[in-house]
Amino acid sequence: MVTLLNGSEVAVQEAAVAAFLSLSALDANKPIIGASGAVPLFVKMLKNGSSQGKKDALRALYNLSICSKNVSMIVESGAISHILSMFSEPEVAETALALIGHMAEAEIGRKAINNDKDIVLVLSDVLGWGNAPKCQERALYLLMLVAHHSWAQRQALINAGGISALLQLVLLGSNLSQQRASRILDYLRYDRRQVRAVSAPLASGFQQQQQQQDLDYESLEITEERKVVSEMVQQSLQRSMDRLVKRACLQSLDNEQNKSTGLLKNSSSSRSLQF
Repeated sequence: MVTLLNGSEVAVQEAAVAAFLSLSALDANKPIIGASGAVPLFVKMLKNGSSQGKKDALRALYNLSICSKNVSMIVESGAISHILSMFSEPEVAETALALIGHMAEAEIGRKAINNDKDIVLVLSDVLGWGNAPKCQERALYLLMLVAHHSWAQRQALINAGGISALLQLVLLGSNLSQQRASRILDYLRYDRRQVRAVSAPLASGFQQQQQQQDLDYESLEITEERKVVSEMVQQSLQRSMDRLVKRACLQSLDNEQNKSTGLLKNSSSSRSLQF
């Protein structure tokens, strides 16, 4: 089957990927498929395959990622950038997010995710998918990881305008989204010298691998860098809050006007109107 994946006929390659997808559902097959050399070919299918071929390859990689031994091969095959490129298709985005979440369980996966220059921009975009709360929750989990471990990624999240989306999720998201968005906003208050006392929690279904650390933050000196970042966070939060309050006031005013118009129509008749 690996030989077929290396063949020149696209239809045969995609048929082989579909067969691997079925086989990868069995736990006993996951390490065997991972060791067969098929993983780089699945990643190649993500890049060059048809729409169905990409979906099958993505699902096969998701199944294989459940086995921790396969994560290093997925990372080393350069899969992350190709997985992120599939976020433009909402029907497969949840699987792609879950795959990256599985990769984050292993240290090599976490490093690759933290070092990816595009991941913050892609995940920030997912935060605006109001009709896909599961995708929002998974994106927030991954943003917790990068915001917890990387000062540069925290700054990238601020520069990408993510604070506004996070604040909106704190107010309007699901219970899990509210908790995670609040945690990320908390991370953004600290500078690069600081390490959070509470490790980013892993999403349900993922193994807990981070241990809590006890640090005394009051002993750390406030730097100019922290002041700048803190001011940026506060200004963005204030602007976002002002917009939300203004929107709420306008909506309330519209409702009052509609009620007044309704009362006028109900209480008035042609006899009471003055022409």
